[in-house]
Amino acid sequence: MKKYVLALAGLTCLFAVSCNKKDEPGTEPSALTAPVLAANPGTVIVDEASEEIALTYNWTQQKEVGLTPVYSLQLTKKGDTEFASGVAYECSGLEKKFSHAELATLASEIGASLNEGFVLSARVRVTAKDKKEVAAVLSNVVEVNLGKAQYPIENLYPIGNGTPYGWSQDKTEAMTKVGASFTWTGHLYANADIKFLLQNNGEWWPGIVNKSDDPYNYEPVIGFSDAEDKKFKVEKEGKYTITINAANTNALTIMFEFISDDTQELVVDHLYILGDATKTGWSLDSMEEFEKNDKIFTWEGSLYAEHEFRFPMQRDWWPCLMIAADGKTLVKGVSDDEKTGFTVDEDGIWKIVCDVENMQVSITRTGDIVPTSIEELYILGSATATGWSLDDMASFSRDGSIFTWEGTLLANEEFRFPLQRDWWPCLMFEMDGKTLVKGMGDGDKTGYTVSEDGVYKIVLDVDKMEGSCTKQ
Repeated sequence: MKKYVLALAGLTCLFAVSCNKKDEPGTEPSALTAPVLAANPGTVIVDEASEEIALTYNWTQQKEVGLTPVYSLQLTKKGDTEFASGVAYECSGLEKKFSHAELATLASEIGASLNEGFVLSARVRVTAKDKKEVAAVLSNVVEVNLGKAQYPIENLYPIGNGTPYGWSQDKTEAMTKVGASFTWTGHLYANADIKFLLQNNGEWWPGIVNKSDDPYNYEPVIGFSDAEDKKFKVEKEGKYTITINAANTNALTIMFEFISDDTQELVVDHLYILGDATKTGWSLDSMEEFEKNDKIFTWEGSLYAEHEFRFPMQRDWWPCLMIAADGKTLVKGVSDDEKTGFTVDEDGIWKIVCDVENMQVSITRTGDIVPTSIEELYILGSATATGWSLDDMASFSRDGSIFTWEGTLLANEEFRFPLQRDWWPCLMFEMDGKTLVKGMGDGDKTGYTVSEDGVYKIVLDVDKMEGSCTKQ
């Protein structure tokens, strides 16, 4: 079966009447009869991955004596009355079948969108084999509605820093469903991420995300992976109604309707401390929790000077409470754009008391940091064979306060020694290659590297905070 792309110039012959030369008496050419075309079914929901038959065209047979008919099935979008932008299939029989996958390819070839849906027009052109003097005839035009298979949506859940739920699936509430429309009314935070899950069972995909790179330009689509994870944002904080129309899941619409400048009641069930100023660094799993007494939260522990810390309200990066520059006021933030810059000016044991009802905080130094024994030590960095993989980084062997590692290091590349399977805290060599220092974040990185590729033995005494790195 041959397939042709129709050109406008080539179509001219469809409508031109052959110039009949004067024939001898009794040799008038026979005429073809226009076939009757039918399609089954009249509407097709296309599953692009399926090879099953989705659409069948058939037509009536030519019976003129002495003529051998040649059938060509022509297809195009509705509106292309001349079939100038369509495709044609030469057929030896009286039918042509298309699988779902073939219809998806056909839609692309004729410039149609299954996502939006379209009407496919078809007709059959018949010619007489080896008899150019016999005029071609055309069948009736048949129309079939094509659209992409709909993705079933039963529930939608708003989630993200821009919502009252943060990134907690346990807290998020289902939108109200009426037919194919989903609505939700509540408080949204400005310039913070919002997306919508189709479930709240711990799975993050599928979800409704933004096709646009601009979070303030709303183009909702169903996403299935982190590569599609673009969010929505609103520019003004306040009470909103969100409406998502899912009547056609291939052409979703979303509206954020601002209602009022409402004041959102702050509900704090848990409070944690996170940051490179703490001993647990940026580990969400290891961060320490405040003790709660009604609206008062208390924590006491080690803080390192000139390093960042904040107070997540759940085991996630945001939302968080933070200490304002005055050292007395608590402020809420829902994204990196809202971070405050308060730090302590001296290493030590600090007691922090947060009054979340009045948004007040007190922070008091209560003692010096007592060195904590190091139980584990790892090597991490681009100088190592495992690179920056926390899961694959090699561990040191231990004998009391002495930790030993031997392996390959690359010249002029970075490495350091994490105390746990996290980016920080770490031990590092000072530039003398002997003195060890403890770092809590990227701002503490030293510049020590080895000058030659090779196998090295590293021995660290964590009590004396000194060590050696020797090429073997």
